[in-house]
Amino acid sequence: MAQWIATNAMGWDPNSIAFESIQGCTGLVVQTDYWIAGLHFGGASRGMLGPGTAKGINFMNFLRAIPGTPWPPAGIIAGNITLWNIHNNHLDAEGELQELAVLLGCNGGLPTVQAFKFNLRKNIGATDSAHVIVNRRPGHQTEVEFKRTSKMGPAAGPAPIPARHQMAINNTNVGSKEYGLTTGTMMHHATGTRVNIT
Repeated sequence: MAQWIATNAMGWDPNSIAFESIQGCTGLVVQTDYWIAGLHFGGASRGMLGPGTAKGINFMNFLRAIPGTPWPPAGIIAGNITLWNIHNNHLDAEGELQELAVLLGCNGGLPTVQAFKFNLRKNIGATDSAHVIVNRRPGHQTEVEFKRTSKMGPAAGPAPIPARHQMAINNTNVGSKEYGLTTGTMMHHATGTRVNIT
């Protein structure tokens, strides 16, 4: 099951992460050949992840603490890197992705880095929100699925893994939930728009 990430929290999992109720929020995703991680901002992320910012430092420390194959202290992780910005009509979604890429050291047109944005607005409108599940796939073939929050509900699942889910602001552990469908069984598949990272 996916590791659910609450608003203003970050999390990782070997295979799948998910964001609760994206409406005005930003769901930023880093997929590698080894794991997938995310950061859920309560609002737009522009200006929050610049080098030297508290949230940027916390996120990098979080990625560097992932067991097995963490993000290296210098340079970038080996293999393919895919970045996503999942949002609801942010005017500067590309700028948010560029800022994330600079934080990670993935800017400069590296051939192993691809970035995508997905705007939920045409699917959920201005006032609704969506739960979003992001599954790690080989190469840059990330699978992004979503469903309106009103059609999702709590479901029994395994206990959350605290080490994978921390607050973005102060690095304290927070609880997590698992969600399941309450009406229908279909998640909608998102097709991202490629973003050029410079």
